[in-house]
Amino acid sequence: MVPIGDGNAKIPMEIYTSIKWDSYTMATRNLLSAVFPRHILATHSLSGNRSPAFPNKPAKEKLDPKLVHDIVKTVVEKCGVPENIVRKAITSKCADETKMLRHRQKNKIE
Repeated sequence: MVPIGDGNAKIPMEIYTSIKWDSYTMATRNLLSAVFPRHILATHSLSGNRSPAFPNKPAKEKLDPKLVHDIVKTVVEKCGVPENIVRKAITSKCADETKMLRHRQKNKIE
């Protein structure tokens, strides 16, 4: 296992060495998948706040801030991109996982 960021998050060496650092979005998504299980990404959000797009839905739980910090710090350093776009990529990955979870649950029912 390889520690990333400040060392709170650890990922398998094989995953770390396979990451293509020329794409910050793919690097962020790969690190997220290595640190968090899919169901956590689908049921949690970056901020833990209620979505302004869906004010009638309850807020999701917040992803562990220490682990998120490690991912953001690693991608910022390795890809040379600003923190805010890495955080947007995290938000996007969580939204995608939420959609995929809903799709899997819908197909299980049918």
